[in-house]
Amino acid sequence: MDLNNLENISTTSPNISRAELTASLRARDAEITFTKKDRTERIMKCTLRADVAIPYEKKTDRTREGIENILPVWDLEANGWRSVNIETIKDVKYYGAC
Repeated sequence: MDLNNLENISTTSPNISRAELTASLRARDAEITFTKKDRTERIMKCTLRADVAIPYEKKTDRTREGIENILPVWDLEANGWRSVNIETIKDVKYYGAC
């Protein structure tokens, strides 16, 4: 997949829902621009496609309650799981077939 051939089919509005983003990332890859917890801006190429993302392996018996605005995604450049705060998303650019 050509990570440089992006098609911006999203809005720059941060009003994307968790369900909408999850469904889109299960079908295709995206470049998400968001503000990290330390207030720096991050651009991450990520996906939730089952053929790319390695299933999460639980390393401890600890359980954590999910936070509704935090979405775990597979970072395509770091090859690992990362989290995105949906409330701080500035832009989403999708690429690949839908």
